[in-house]
Amino acid sequence: MQSQLSDALGCEPPSVTLMARKVEAGGHIRRKPAPSDRRATVVEGRRSRLGDHGRERGAGGEMG
Repeated sequence: MQSQLSDALGCEPPSVTLMARKVEAGGHIRRKPAPSDRRATVVEGRRSRLGDHGRERGAGGEMG
């Protein structure tokens, strides 16, 4: 959930929304309404864009 990203990053929700829009525009993630709460947004990584590098580092890994 985008709200969980906001909490984890220590950022305000509007900042995370802006960042997520930019990353989505680059094709690295997909955002969609949460099935349980249409006001919330689910953020999904796109495996085809992460490639082997992203899978090796896994969730929470350092990007670089």
